[in-house]
Amino acid sequence: MPTPSKSELQKRLSALEQERSLLRAELAGWEDERGEGTLPGPAVEDVRPEIYILDKAEDGIFTLDQEGRFRYVNPAGSRMLGGDQEALLSQRVVDVLGRDGQRQWAEKIGEWIQDPQRLSPQLWVEISSKNKLGTQRWLSMSLSWSVTDGRHRDEVHGIIRDITDQKRLELALRQSEEHYRGIIENMDLGILEVDKQERITRAFPKFCAIVGYSEEELLGQKASEILMTPADREQMEIRTEARSAGESELYESQIRNKQGEVVWLLISGVPLRNEAGESIGSMGIHYDITERKKDEEKLKKAMRMANAARRAERRFLAKMSHEIRTPLNAIIGMSHLLLDTPLSAEQSHHIEAISQGGTLLKGLLDGVLDIARLEEGRQELNKRPSMLRPTFEGIMVVYRTLLRDKGVALELEWNDALNVPLSIDVQTLSQVLLNLVGNAAKFTKKGFVRVSPELVEGDGKLMLRVRVADSGQGIPEETIPRVFERFVQAEERKGSLKEGSGLGLAICRELCALHGGSIAATSQLDQGSTFTFEFEVEHAEIAQAPPGEGHQKSIRGLRVLCVEDNAINLMYVQKLLTSWGVAYKSAGNGVEALALFEKEAWDVVLMDVQMPVMNGFEATRAIRQREQETNRRTPIVGITAFAFEKDEEEGMKAGMDAYLKKPYLPKELFQVLLEWSQA
Repeated sequence: MPTPSKSELQKRLSALEQERSLLRAELAGWEDERGEGTLPGPAVEDVRPEIYILDKAEDGIFTLDQEGRFRYVNPAGSRMLGGDQEALLSQRVVDVLGRDGQRQWAEKIGEWIQDPQRLSPQLWVEISSKNKLGTQRWLSMSLSWSVTDGRHRDEVHGIIRDITDQKRLELALRQSEEHYRGIIENMDLGILEVDKQERITRAFPKFCAIVGYSEEELLGQKASEILMTPADREQMEIRTEARSAGESELYESQIRNKQGEVVWLLISGVPLRNEAGESIGSMGIHYDITERKKDEEKLKKAMRMANAARRAERRFLAKMSHEIRTPLNAIIGMSHLLLDTPLSAEQSHHIEAISQGGTLLKGLLDGVLDIARLEEGRQELNKRPSMLRPTFEGIMVVYRTLLRDKGVALELEWNDALNVPLSIDVQTLSQVLLNLVGNAAKFTKKGFVRVSPELVEGDGKLMLRVRVADSGQGIPEETIPRVFERFVQAEERKGSLKEGSGLGLAICRELCALHGGSIAATSQLDQGSTFTFEFEVEHAEIAQAPPGEGHQKSIRGLRVLCVEDNAINLMYVQKLLTSWGVAYKSAGNGVEALALFEKEAWDVVLMDVQMPVMNGFEATRAIRQREQETNRRTPIVGITAFAFEKDEEEGMKAGMDAYLKKPYLPKELFQVLLEWSQA
């Protein structure tokens, strides 16, 4: 509270004197009306009106003589000073204040009173004192010298006000400010305040530590000019205007510290307003994310390297797949052709071995490509209403002969509840069953391999659960958690030969997950293993086939243009077409194919993709352009050793109607010719 000036005190005393005169006049009028010379109760001389008014005042009011002794103190003042009104009279103010331990302020007041020159006519102090109950109070005391009654006797007038509530509020506010200042200064956040011209008005210690400047170096500077590159300043000016308009935002920005190093900050900017609600600037809360940005850049670099490695892997797989599938098509194809010729028993056995070897190699290639497709999320389910028993019986047929020769029983425990149509991807189911039954057959020397399917309902889902159990050599306990990882095979007996790539179970796990299910294994050494997998399925209905559709159809008399640059593969196709009674002509590249296409009409074109001079995609596009002039369209079936989906997509974009991957079986070629000859 500010110290009252001498003129203000004199005005107060003048007002009191006027009040005193008015009260005296009222008192005289009251006495005249009643003819009485005294007030009721105490004598008039004992109840002075001015004293009566001072005694009722809420502020403490007192007077001191030149020695600093109390000549008068009102009740409010005595309460504030912690003594009785009568007891305080004639006591020195320095002794009263000194009693409460305010020795410093008591001495200062004493020196002020004893100053002979009266150089300072006024004194204002804040002191603490205890009231009669011992409660600590804060007081504001204003003292001033005055001359009384024209007798030129110096007298001290004093006013005391209780400012305890104000002091408590100030203390609470100061403690709160210190508390939050401590929180802010100890947080890992840098706070900066700027005015509307973006000049820095305050910089907290953490911000200074981030940028490397002291607050003295920053004050008055324009933040963007001292911390930002010219390229970033324009964007910052836009953000400053937005905050001036009352908008808050969170953004990332880079700055340069005092050492010229790049520092990345996550900034939350909010507007600052005055008491009238007017924008006076903004405050930014800054979090140093430099290390996070470095980690992100490392991650991006690692991702780029991983993507580059994945692309290189894909190119390698595509190249190797093509280079292996082309001769493999000839191996499998020619073995099928040989089996249709007169052979001795020994020759038939050798040819069957070649065919089985080719089939195993094809399975290995398909497994690698399946993994690649699953990694890219390109493997898709082809669910359709199906009866499951033919699929399981087909698996039994494939392995029953092999296991019978080994003395192992292959059993199918069929549940009649499965004799209903279900929506399922039969091809995926076959692939998982082939892997699991094939593994069981490989590692079981005696006993049994048992397949047990059933339907299970739970959590609102219908699941096909299949157990494949065997009495084989089993899997070591420590290996079981890893058998579904890629390129992992169970440890086998010393001297035994490992077969396969170690991809089969990994593919099974991925396919089960794709079909909404899972797969697990249990095993004991020398007692066998059990693999259990689940597919999520739904009940479905199978449409009835129209009458007469089931009879065997023929492609005899079909005219086929066969485009193939590999002599052995071309011979394979020619032999098959001849045996089926199909008329054909052959071309070794796209240019020859285009010439033959323009000369004659064809029912189907079998188009190899990789060829010299003009490849299959180019030849297909050229044929489709020619057809625009003739207003007719001939089905084109792409035949290629490139087995990735993107290759098939490229063929479809070029104008192909279907895609047949090498190596293919005779029945697969027959089916595609039958389908597209009637399209």
